[in-house]
Amino acid sequence: MKRPAAVNFVGRPGGYFSNPAIKIGFPKSGLFKTGLRGIGYGAQIDRFIRSMNSAAETAAPKAKPIF
Repeated sequence: MKRPAAVNFVGRPGGYFSNPAIKIGFPKSGLFKTGLRGIGYGAQIDRFIRSMNSAAETAAPKAKPIF
């Protein structure tokens, strides 16, 4: 995929979040994530992950001139 096409692909709603290959998530060491979920912070973790991916989707088109 050419870079501008890739930017268009990821720079749309769900461009990062819906793609498991590039989705931004919590670190792989699950102890922190598991611990937070265990004490009732699951919804906050999910919102945080969604917001990071949404920010990346918003930022991607702004990086297009670089490519």
